[in-house]
Amino acid sequence: IVVIAVWMIALIVATGINTVSAAEAVSESTTEKLEKAQGGSVEVEMEQAQSNGAETEQRATQVLLDVDNILQNPELPNGCEATSLAIVLNYLGYTVEKTELAEQYIPSGALTTVSGVTYGPDPSGTYVGNPADSTGYYVLAEGLAGAANGYLKAHDGKMVATNISGACEEELAAKIESGTPVILWTTMYFNDAQYTQYGWVLEETGEYYVPYANLHCVVLVGYDEEDFVLCNPLQDGTQTVAKTDLMHGYSELGMCAVVIE
Repeated sequence: IVVIAVWMIALIVATGINTVSAAEAVSESTTEKLEKAQGGSVEVEMEQAQSNGAETEQRATQVLLDVDNILQNPELPNGCEATSLAIVLNYLGYTVEKTELAEQYIPSGALTTVSGVTYGPDPSGTYVGNPADSTGYYVLAEGLAGAANGYLKAHDGKMVATNISGACEEELAAKIESGTPVILWTTMYFNDAQYTQYGWVLEETGEYYVPYANLHCVVLVGYDEEDFVLCNPLQDGTQTVAKTDLMHGYSELGMCAVVIE
């Protein structure tokens, strides 16, 4: 046993095996990954958290991705989804206009009235109306992820959009920490969901659908202990929102979210 121990010590000295602590290794890995994220610099603050009373791990207490915001107006007054997708794609190194995504990649369908009954597509997969005018409603996560994958496949095909609807607060923060902004649906002012007075019969199922009246799509780009930071297509720069408020608006609309990785 003594001979083996001496041999192991000699091997470590001879080969120069790196003996950094597990916490240091995690910190270096996390920071390097964030620094290499597309779109520029990333601000990160780390803290050590106890795990099982003995081992330690590094957790980011503050992250801010260097994401440039894009405004939806005046071209797309009801096109927050196309604009949010453009924000993320441009951050990832693609060059694309919000109008190109709205016109060429996001499937859309108009409302029609037959014998006094209004029919229309299911917004879970299809944009309802025209995002460039007052007839526009919205498209949800499944449809936007499909549109994103259509764009990605038409270009280099190196990345994939994923519908991560249902992701909890910790999972959203983990995506941001890894350098991945999150496209997320929330209520306009992070309040309770509101609905329009009238709806339409879904062409796909025959069910009657009443749309949200205060839906909005944004991009999560950062967080700290109390707040999320987002790119809001209706506001210049970034917007800071209390985590509790954002999670409320997000939950009210069914917790819809999409990432591209």
